[in-house]
Formats: sequence, structure tokens, C-alpha cells
Amino acid sequence: MINSVESETKISDKQVAEQLEILSVKIQEGIDKAYQVVKEAEEIKREIELQKADFSPTVEKAVSVGEQIQRWEEVLNQVAEVADKETIQRLEQEIESASNKINEVQSQVGHTDRIFDAFMSELQSRLVEVSQLKSQIEQDKQVVQDLAKETDDKYQRILQIFSQMSEKKESELPQKPPIINTISSENIADDLFSELDFHVGLDK
Repeated sequence: MINSVESETKISDKQVAEQLEILSVKIQEGIDKAYQVVKEAEEIKREIELQKADFSPTVEKAVSVGEQIQRWEEVLNQVAEVADKETIQRLEQEIESASNKINEVQSQVGHTDRIFDAFMSELQSRLVEVSQLKSQIEQDKQVVQDLAKETDDKYQRILQIFSQMSEKKESELPQKPPIINTISSENIADDLFSELDFHVGLDK
């Protein structure tokens, strides 16, 4: 009977030890997971801090921060059972700070939208002025082209008149006398004098 009780006691102790071992492993896994999640949360926080340096009032930034907040909420859900209360509170504060930043961004976006609307209105009026100016420029351009064509026609007419005058002047000039070859003329003169002397001698 005593041996039986001792056997049951030993079995209970063994079961308890196994359960403790399993629980210890689970606790360690939970702690490791909590540290990993907290590490990821710290990385997200650093990303936010880097973005704050050049944080511009755009919807894209707000959406990006919103996605990071969603990631933080997922982190909180994962570590809620294993992380300590202080860590959760710190993460909640970070989320609240990021939410405030989103509100600021939304306010800035609204202000930017108003500025953009005013700019678009001004731009629209400027476009009307530009369109009118473009139309006037096209008209002036056509006038200039017409004047240029008219001037070119007159210039071509003047060139034609000068050409006709030049041709007429050349036709009225006296013809130049032909150039006599000096050597040939002298030879002809010598022949004439020789012939004359011959005839004179016959007469004597």
C-alpha cells in the first residue's frame, strides 16, 4: 500500500515536472517573442523619428504613419499577454503621439488644400489671360507674315525692274570696233607699197 502511494506520488511529481518544463518553455518563447516585438516597435519608432526630420504635409505621409500605427497595434496585441505593463503603456504613448501627428498632418493637408484651390483658381484666370494673349499673338503673327510676303513681292518686283533696265542699257550701248591684228596690218601695208613701187617703175 505504501509502495503504491509512493508510486502515485512519484508519477504526480513527474507530471508536474513535465508541465513545469512545458510551461517554462512557453514562457521563454513568449518572452523571446515579446523582446522581438518590442525590438520591431523600436525600429518603427526610429523610422518615425527619421521621417519627422523632413515630414511634409501630404496624405501619403499620413497614410504611412497610419500604417505604422496599425503595425504597432498588432504588436500590442501580440505582446499583451507576455509584455509588462510599462512596455504596453510606453507603446500606447507612442501610438497616441503618432495619432496626434496624423491630426496635425490632416490639418496641414486641409490648409494645403485651401492654398492649392486658391492657386488653381488663380492659375485658371491666368490661363484665360494666356489664351487671350496667345490668340492676339497668332493674329499679330499672321499680320507680320502678310507684311513679310508683301515686302518680298515688292523686293522681287524691284529686282525684276533693275534686271530689265540693265538689259535695256546694255542693248543701247554702241558696238565696240573690232580689234585689228597689228602684225597682219603691217604685212598688208608692206605688200601694198611694194605693189605701188612696182607700178611706178613701169610707168617710168
